[in-house]
Amino acid sequence: MTGIPYDYGGAPLPPKEKKRRGGWGCLGLVVAVVGIGIAFSALSGGQTTGETGYSDDPIEQARVVLRGEYTYQQIKEATDTAIAGAGLPVNDDSRSRAWSAILAVTKDLDVPPMEIMLCVGEYAPVAHMEFAEVVALCATELHLS
Repeated sequence: MTGIPYDYGGAPLPPKEKKRRGGWGCLGLVVAVVGIGIAFSALSGGQTTGETGYSDDPIEQARVVLRGEYTYQQIKEATDTAIAGAGLPVNDDSRSRAWSAILAVTKDLDVPPMEIMLCVGEYAPVAHMEFAEVVALCATELHLS
């Protein structure tokens, strides 16, 4: 057998046309993605930090999550007081972990995250508990009140 398909009468069949796929579909997808990127860039004013973008600074991230209700300095002071009171080093890693713990707890509660941070700042020095435990205690107390 030669690998050429034959019809029932023994004559070779004409070659099938190959269908082209994805050429225009892929191009359309790329154009759509680029268009969306340009639209978001225009809406954000081209900023890469601040209220419309990403920042490595955990205090700035918290300020964005809190929708600008507190100043950078207010958030930093409350955060540093809370983590120092819990015996943690006052650095960006501790600040980031502190806000992560608070935001994880407030996700399902109707308790403002900054109120929990302020509560932790008051209780942590006297509670002699882990930071996450003080966060849970404050969240529960604020939720029930």
